[in-house]
Amino acid sequence: MSNIIGTYVNAALGTKLTIATAIDSNGAITGTLSLGATQIPIVGTWNASTVAPNGVFVFTGASLNPTKNVGGAGQTADFNLFSSISLGFAVSQKDTQTMIVAGTFTRA
Repeated sequence: MSNIIGTYVNAALGTKLTIATAIDSNGAITGTLSLGATQIPIVGTWNASTVAPNGVFVFTGASLNPTKNVGGAGQTADFNLFSSISLGFAVSQKDTQTMIVAGTFTRA
C-alpha cells in the first residue's frame, strides 16, 4: 500500500482530503476533496520516488451538483509516514467567485 493513501483533515477550514488509491509505479492518485457537505472527486499524480522532491502531488477534480471545479497541489516533509501535508487549492463554481484555500492538513 502506498504511503500517501489516507484521510487528511483541516478542521479549522472544514475541509478533508481523502486519497483512496495511489499507484507508486506511475504516481496516479484518486480520491475526494470534501468542503463541508460538498464532495468533489479528484484525480492526480504524485512523486513516489525516494529522490527529492518526493511527497509532492497535484490534483484536479469536478463535481456536477453543485457544479464546482478544483485544482490543487501539496507536499509533505514526512515522506515515510505522511503524518501531515501542506495543501493549497482553488475551487471555482459556475457564476460565482473562486475560493482559494491553503493550510496544513493532518492525517486522521
